[in-house]
Amino acid sequence: MAVDVNDRDEFDLLSARFSAARLAHYLEDRATELDIWNTQVAGALLTDIGYVEVTLRNTLDQALAVRHESRGLPGTWLDDPVGGARARPTWFRTSRPAISRHR
Repeated sequence: MAVDVNDRDEFDLLSARFSAARLAHYLEDRATELDIWNTQVAGALLTDIGYVEVTLRNTLDQALAVRHESRGLPGTWLDDPVGGARARPTWFRTSRPAISRHR
């Protein structure tokens, strides 16, 4: 599917976004069809990635809430200053005094 130069809207949209040299490539071969397909696939994947991201965040929230409650801590897991992971990595805390000495 090459660009239909008779379709003024399509041609104007593409020519506003691409240089003349680049647009000439689209007018001659199947590149436009492949770019449209690529855009549609990327859009479909982005939707699914969004669903996975929300599901992952909700699952982590539920697990952290259960962990927080099982420890008998007040508030929510967001109030836990340690949160099961160190606020700073061990290497950072152990090397900090050495950095301070050199100031």
